[in-house]
Parts: sequence; structure tokens; C-alpha cells
Amino acid sequence: MGSIKFKNPFSFQKQNGYQVLIFLIFSISVILKSYFQGYLSPDSVEYLALAQNLLDGNGYFLSTGYLLSINNTGQEGGFFAVFPAGYPTLIYIVSKLTGFSVYWASKLLNILIIMGILLFFQKLFNKNAHIYSLVILFASYLEIFSYTWSETIFIFSLVWFSFSLHKVIKSPINSWPIFINLTMASIALFLSRYIGAFSIGVIGSLALYNLFIMKDYKRAFILLTVSLVSFILISIYLYNNYLETGSPP
Repeated sequence: MGSIKFKNPFSFQKQNGYQVLIFLIFSISVILKSYFQGYLSPDSVEYLALAQNLLDGNGYFLSTGYLLSINNTGQEGGFFAVFPAGYPTLIYIVSKLTGFSVYWASKLLNILIIMGILLFFQKLFNKNAHIYSLVILFASYLEIFSYTWSETIFIFSLVWFSFSLHKVIKSPINSWPIFINLTMASIALFLSRYIGAFSIGVIGSLALYNLFIMKDYKRAFILLTVSLVSFILISIYLYNNYLETGSPP
């Protein structure tokens, strides 16, 4: 007669405690670094300027006023197309919801982004999540997330996209929610950095693998559809940039 094994609930709580501790250390570090050192770069100013313009009801056209008030760059206003508008739009939403200035809204957003990454790690690695989560305490990540940079949301989107691909590859059934999640992750990558459009090629390659190697025609068709939808949405965005500025990016 085999012995009955019981799971230790305190072990799970301890592992979750490590995750919370890592998150708290990270959050406090970002807040203190931002408070005492500012962490603003020319890119940061552009993102904050657009977020402020959105708050002021001026849409996605930059005015010189906010740019001048931050760093006296003298940059001219115009349609925001040098970078994707995803990150400053999220800053605007956080500022609108919390009442924080766009500067502190961007720092809160970065902390929320890290929370999202830790949740993905928890989902992927379960009881070992805290081991992988230690990577966010590396100096380079603390620097990136202390700045107002779109690399923060790009890193999150990379984790999201990888997680979505893992779910697609491992799932034994063709569940549409899984593929919709993959589409959203692909668009998020592009809206954080233009280079995120590479996701279309990754999804397309996976579709071809299922078509010619695995002979799973239904999954190949769905993946090709996801790739096509992402391509169309990204093309519409770039075409609008072209109409406003005469250049796609």
C-alpha cells in the first residue's frame, strides 16, 4: 500500500513571498532612482510630451511648449511618428486614471509592467518563478525601467509573445483564444518598437512549419490568418504615418 503524499502549502506561500519581495525591491529602487536622479533622456521627453498632449486634448501632434519646459531642446512639433505611440498612450491612460503627472505616471507604468512580467514568470515556471525573476534586479534592467523608455513595454511584449508562442506550440487543440492572444502580443510588440514587426515573420514561419512538416493544415491556416491580420493592422498604422508625415516610420 503506497503512502499518501501531501503538498506543503507553506512552501508555495514562501515561493510567492520571494516574488513579492523581488517586486518590492525593484519598485522601491525605481522610485528612489527616479526621485533623486530624474532619469530623463531626449526619448523620454518625447514620450512624456505626447502623453501630456493627449491629456491636454491635442491628440498625437506634439507642441513645442512641453518639450521646451522639460529640456529646452527647441524641437518642433508635429505628428508623433518617430516612435510607435503605444508607450506614451499607456502613460496617458495611467496619468488619466491616477491623476499623477505624466512623469510619475510613466514610473508607475514601468512598475506595473514589471508586475506583468513577474506574473508571466509565475505562470511559466510555477514554483521556480522566483529564481528566474531575479533577473529583473540586474543593474541593466533597473536602469532601463528607471527611465521613461519604450524598451520597458517592449521587454514585456517579448515575454508575452514568447508565452503566447509556447501556448500555441504546446496546445493539443486549435483554440481561438490562444491565437487571438498571439495576435495581440504581436501588435503590442510593434506598438512598443517598430522592430516588433518581426513577429509577423515568426508567426508565418511557424505556420509554414505546421503546413509542410507537421501536415497540420488547420493550425497552419489559423497561424497564417494571425500573421495576415497582424500584417494588415501594422500596414494601416504605417500608412497613416505616411499620410501625416510623408514617411512610414
